[in-house]
Amino acid sequence: MRTRRIQVKVFNKTGRRNANPEYILQSQVVDYIRLKYPYPICLITCSPVSLIMSLPSGMKAKLMGYTKGTPDLFIFKIFSIKALVIEFKIKPNTPTPEQEVWLDFLRSCGHMVGVCYTFEEAKKIIDCYFKGIE
Repeated sequence: MRTRRIQVKVFNKTGRRNANPEYILQSQVVDYIRLKYPYPICLITCSPVSLIMSLPSGMKAKLMGYTKGTPDLFIFKIFSIKALVIEFKIKPNTPTPEQEVWLDFLRSCGHMVGVCYTFEEAKKIIDCYFKGIE
């Protein structure tokens, strides 16, 4: 089944129109984390899948271990073995079956997992994670 891409007229940080709204949401959340919970309080990393890659680069990423469905953002706080893993979506999109496998697996390993549709949802989950509330 093919998913339909929704065109939303928004402006990104550089002022370009029709920027990917999921990219903008994730960028806003990363900015929030960097301001409120800077290093060494936490480390963050993201999945490279949202980057546009050439076919050879995509093949290289796959050979290096990238798998379909990897969540968008991984957040690690100091002195904790549990990570916060976030998948960003813009409604009406939902996680793919491959993403659900990843999220279920990470949840079963004890990590905190969230699917966020808005900045406010992400902010609430992040703040709960850093306060130790599940």
